[in-house]
Amino acid sequence: MSGTAFPASPLRDGETACTLVVPGLLAVGDPKWLVGGERLRPWENFLARAGCADYSAPDLSALLFDLFGVDTPAHQDLPVAAVGYRADAGRPAPGWCLRADPVHLVADRDKLVMLGPERLSLCTAEVDALAAEFNGVFAQDGWRLEACAPTRWYLHLPDDPQLRSHELARVSGRAIGEYLPRGVQGKQWQRVLNEVQMLFHASPVNRERQARGEPTVNSLWFWGSGRTPSPGAAAWHQLWSNDALAAGLAQLGDIPRAAAPQSAQDWLARLPSAGEHLLVLDGFAESGDDPQAWYAAMARWQSQWLEPLLDALARRDIARLSLCPADGRCFHLTRAALKRWWRRRRPLAGFLSRR
Repeated sequence: MSGTAFPASPLRDGETACTLVVPGLLAVGDPKWLVGGERLRPWENFLARAGCADYSAPDLSALLFDLFGVDTPAHQDLPVAAVGYRADAGRPAPGWCLRADPVHLVADRDKLVMLGPERLSLCTAEVDALAAEFNGVFAQDGWRLEACAPTRWYLHLPDDPQLRSHELARVSGRAIGEYLPRGVQGKQWQRVLNEVQMLFHASPVNRERQARGEPTVNSLWFWGSGRTPSPGAAAWHQLWSNDALAAGLAQLGDIPRAAAPQSAQDWLARLPSAGEHLLVLDGFAESGDDPQAWYAAMARWQSQWLEPLLDALARRDIARLSLCPADGRCFHLTRAALKRWWRRRRPLAGFLSRR
């Protein structure tokens, strides 16, 4: 693996370890508002007593490739599209693959700000119609747009697109100017974006959505290009997640996968056997830069996940609890570390990273 946070301490025979990947867990727009507010003491205890390791992966996608031990070429996009397509479509991508997700661009003075596909609530008929319109124009270039889910669209290409792109999650909610495609063919792909915007501007789907007061699909976001990589050497006993990229990486490495559990108690009740278990979960995407929504999510996670897992650690049901907020850090807590009473609690604000 290229990261430095894994593997953590090895397990003995019959022991179970839980690694949680929760992007956005410790990220909030402005942590200053937490000072003097109500404290989440179980979180403070966990973060004070856990060991913290840094790794080089800058975002969720890079972290997942690291966790599954998949080697990726330097100075190129991570092949997010090809791996995710394997999970979404149930078959390998036939060649070069590029994510082409539907987005809505909002004019803000002299900038265009992106709203991600989760804000569009597209129905199947709308998705199929927009994909057909795109393919009607670009099929002559050997391109084929395939929408495997309302929020995840895949563009199949005959050749390397020769671009460098930015992960959609990094751009969502921001002005797109500094995130436009770059690389050898970067300018060409920026022209493609303009063509797509003009095509969708005239779409009957968007005219109907506009008449209903709904956000239009006025662009696509291209990112995550590549071919399907070789499997890695990850030692996970099982993946628990609904994330397409994580599921694709598990399929690539023949690692069993189950749907994401609703809570720690749900996971513990379903736990089939010992070993290293990886849980890639969501729960903070909707909080955005709203500190109150983020705090509510932290409180909910404290009761649904953190406290039951700390109890399981104390009872010896699990031997290690690791938590990765996908911000360059990972926190590892063992049963012995639970007794580090001399590590004084610190306010949660001291552990936060900015979005």
